[in-house]
Amino acid sequence: MKRAVIISAALLLSASGTLASTKPPFSAARKYSAAEAVVVGRVIKLVHNDFDGSEHAVVSVNAALKGFVGLKINVLIKGAREYNIPDLAVGADYTFYLTQTPNGDYQSVNGRHGVVRQDPKYPAM
Repeated sequence: MKRAVIISAALLLSASGTLASTKPPFSAARKYSAAEAVVVGRVIKLVHNDFDGSEHAVVSVNAALKGFVGLKINVLIKGAREYNIPDLAVGADYTFYLTQTPNGDYQSVNGRHGVVRQDPKYPAM
């Protein structure tokens, strides 16, 4: 009985930690306001980090909607994968809401919610 209580408590604590670390999505206006740069671009290379769930993407920029960026940028997408947000895909187009890191690369605003896939039927650019 004591063993079952300990296991149940451990499961509850681990689940609550996972739920607490999930960031709610910002509105589009809040993401745009928080971003130093907003670009539409295509992922040309992608590296998954299984340790923390983040991804590093090399992005070919099609259009800069806010800020000045190069034609090819490195983007860090922090945060574990979530069930309602599909993984990034090489060759797919996305809108990236970004802030610049001290080393000159970029990271998404609002974790995975700061990267929005473009519908291939209705491309933005």
